[in-house]
Amino acid sequence: MSEIVLKKISYGQLQENTWLTGNDCYGMAAFVDENVRNTFLQSPNNNQPDKTAILLALDGDVIVGRHLLYGTTIKTGQGNIMAQSSGSTEVHESQRGKGIGSKINKWTLNNDEYPVYICSLLSPACLRIMEKKENACTIFEFPELVKIINMEAAFACRGMKGVPLKICKGLCNLFLGIFNIPTKVKVSKLKKKYSLKKEKDIPEWAGDMCMNDGHKYAEVHDNAWLRWNLNYNLTGKLQDKQSFYSIYKGEKPVGFFFTKERLRDDVSSEMIIGTLCEWASVDKELTETDINLLAFSTFDKKCYYMRTVTNNPKTCNDMQGYWFRKHGEMQMGFKDKLGQYPDMAEMANWRIRFGCCNSILF
Repeated sequence: MSEIVLKKISYGQLQENTWLTGNDCYGMAAFVDENVRNTFLQSPNNNQPDKTAILLALDGDVIVGRHLLYGTTIKTGQGNIMAQSSGSTEVHESQRGKGIGSKINKWTLNNDEYPVYICSLLSPACLRIMEKKENACTIFEFPELVKIINMEAAFACRGMKGVPLKICKGLCNLFLGIFNIPTKVKVSKLKKKYSLKKEKDIPEWAGDMCMNDGHKYAEVHDNAWLRWNLNYNLTGKLQDKQSFYSIYKGEKPVGFFFTKERLRDDVSSEMIIGTLCEWASVDKELTETDINLLAFSTFDKKCYYMRTVTNNPKTCNDMQGYWFRKHGEMQMGFKDKLGQYPDMAEMANWRIRFGCCNSILF
């Protein structure tokens, strides 16, 4: 193996669509198809053509790895700042174990394009790199909660068909229905007090509701950011969708939630996973648990399970009473490269949501 060289592709080059050179025999660059390219170009934060859009790892002229980067905005107690995030990192399996991923991530964490780096949905390999002392990253961990909706996909993806599938699915879903009685009763009560409206566009009040919940630090999810995530994704599949619901109390909007549904393509049968990505409330009686239960009621009936996250211990405890179960941890990480914000390291100062960075787009 010759020396691995990292090649930066700017947003100007991505816009002009003149960036792809070299031998892409491993298909690393092919991931950036027209849908992915257009999604990143439409981001409200990618407006500086000189910033890096793609980092390619080259062995000679062969592309052996890729890393996508993009701009985002962080709210601080001293105003908003631009930051950098990234995702879709991959090194071809034949080239792994050679330190290529470490080289990509080291550049990402230490480049001078932005003063802060932020990321989420970290792979185990990326997490290990970020936790190294020399990288000086802060990692937040918070529980991921899962609630099963429909067991059909769980059996079908294991090859079960026909009558056996119908019997197993029917029995398991019967028990799920019994376990979900408290959820359905609670949702029924909530819908007598609140009404849901599925929106085609982001209401004008939504961004302000996101950004004025009292936390000092947050990724800025204003109307432009919410609209971008509602209208674009990185998969390009017809079955994959994002949905935004307003919550009304009478004629007054008092909250919202933003969900996504994704079809997994790594199993032999359709398996749809629903995720509560973003939410907010200005009604003290409308709790985080209530919003999760309202979101649960909106997912496609074919959906295998719903997932959500919280850093609120009370919410976590309350939701387990509705048969949400802990299913690992989600991580969010950042690096304050200039050391300007020492209290960024306190998770309590942050507005935590699943929908951080590009996690809704996937």
